[in-house]
Amino acid sequence: MLNLQLYERRLKRVLPHFEFSSDGPTIEEQTEKFSKMTLGGLVGQLVDKAYEHEAKQERPLTPATTMRFTTRFSVGADASEVEQIKNDLTDLVAKRNLLIHHFRDHYKLQSEDDCLAAKTFLDSLNAEAKRSVLHIEAIADRIDKSRRRLAEYFASAEGQELFNQVMEALEKPDCANGENLSADSR
Repeated sequence: MLNLQLYERRLKRVLPHFEFSSDGPTIEEQTEKFSKMTLGGLVGQLVDKAYEHEAKQERPLTPATTMRFTTRFSVGADASEVEQIKNDLTDLVAKRNLLIHHFRDHYKLQSEDDCLAAKTFLDSLNAEAKRSVLHIEAIADRIDKSRRRLAEYFASAEGQELFNQVMEALEKPDCANGENLSADSR
């Protein structure tokens, strides 16, 4: 059970960092939102925010009326992988709910076989929870490394040049339709 709680806490800590937009909620506001969610809601958000299949990869550009900066981190997965991850996490939540709410009803613990079945269930659930903790920690580590690399890029001469090009393009009258932005600066 402790590994399930650890997984839930890690999700609450990591989820606010998957997406940030200069015109959206702050990291603190997102942290507050996720802090109130249940494990089921958190894993739903993880699938939605972290795993994008090809149909969600390309987002259409919208006309710009104001400048905004958005960063989004995602884990590459195709539609079948996303579905498998979703099913695995749904199963983890269901098992956690059985442990918390229905364990004594489900496992009567009246015989040696009942006790062995309960132990097998608990061992399996603990192993799943440990794998989930390691997985979300690996994702958090990748996000941290990516954020550092992005910050280093924008601090570099090349990053500054790109920023200046975008700013110049945005100052032109027809920038609202994206005509002045090169493919590299979109």
